[in-house]
Amino acid sequence: APTSTSVTINSTTYSGIERSWFTDMWHYNGTSTYLSDVANQMSTFAVYKVNGIQLIPTSTQTVQLSNDLNVAAANYTVFLVFSPVEPRIIDSSGRIAGLVNGQADENIPGSAYNPNNKSVAVIMTDDPFTYEVVGTEPGAYGVEIDIVRNGIKVAVVGRAIPIGRGAIHLYTIDFNKLIHGGNGVTVSIDSDGNGTIDKVITSGATLSAADFPAVLQ
Repeated sequence: APTSTSVTINSTTYSGIERSWFTDMWHYNGTSTYLSDVANQMSTFAVYKVNGIQLIPTSTQTVQLSNDLNVAAANYTVFLVFSPVEPRIIDSSGRIAGLVNGQADENIPGSAYNPNNKSVAVIMTDDPFTYEVVGTEPGAYGVEIDIVRNGIKVAVVGRAIPIGRGAIHLYTIDFNKLIHGGNGVTVSIDSDGNGTIDKVITSGATLSAADFPAVLQ
């Protein structure tokens, strides 16, 4: 999503233009390794000119851009679900990225929603997001949440999780607990979407469908 807001990750500051540029590159090419692949190529290419600008692998500008690409590629989040639900990422400012009542929303800077696989991704971030799953019909869903910080990845996975129409499952992730093997996943369940939390589940990175309330079909 285009943004004018700068962000600092690991002492590297990205302007709004850089954030939009890197985000578009990352999402358009559809792979979490694309930016780091470009950075690696920049350190090995021969000296050549592009639109009259000479690119030199060892120049200050090239080295800085390569570093910026690597830092950006090492800090991202991908939230993937399987029907019958809508996925939403909510940041600490209350902004949303994902699917809201059937419409794509990309209000979080550096975010993009992919309708082909119902995934939400945000790059260049260390925000402690909340991950919201909203049931669109009774059934079961799968979920994958990949969080990468400074190149370290945790993956939260759940399969065949029961959910009712209008139910809301709110996931919060304690990254540090998960990388040390602890129960860093908390799921707050609002079974009928009335704003009242009916059950709270605490888990490690692998969720058990048996812990979730059964749903009447």
